[in-house]
Amino acid sequence: GQGQNTNITWIRPVCRGGRARGGSVSGGAYVHFQDVDIEGTEYAGIYIANETIAYDTEPTDHVTVTGGKVTNCATGNNGHPSILFFQDTGGSVDTCSILNVDIYDQAGDGAYFIEGRGGQTNCSATNVTVFSTPRSALVAGGVTATNVVYG
Repeated sequence: GQGQNTNITWIRPVCRGGRARGGSVSGGAYVHFQDVDIEGTEYAGIYIANETIAYDTEPTDHVTVTGGKVTNCATGNNGHPSILFFQDTGGSVDTCSILNVDIYDQAGDGAYFIEGRGGQTNCSATNVTVFSTPRSALVAGGVTATNVVYG
């Protein structure tokens, strides 16, 4: 890697469509998204990761997403949820949180709305409301959920 990106704040980021993800951090620390408006991405609308195998990214820690909405994301039938925490073997995703975010009409075939993959630590979702057809579960994969409900 080339070192972490640090101390970044995105205020009211907007993403409409795309073949990738809407808001993404892979190898960053103290990155904050405020009032997100993400819609129609092919993969997860929000992606917080450490991709050590394919891309050799740095660890990811202290990422927060506060406020806003994720709408009709993960359209590509690729198993992604609307919000994904991902940690490759040997990587580190630590102390990351989703707060006060609404999820609308999740597309694709993902079984969950918020998911952790790969053993991330201290990651949470708090006060998240899901307005979509129910899936297997709201949250999975070791993400701590507090007041994550269907609306």
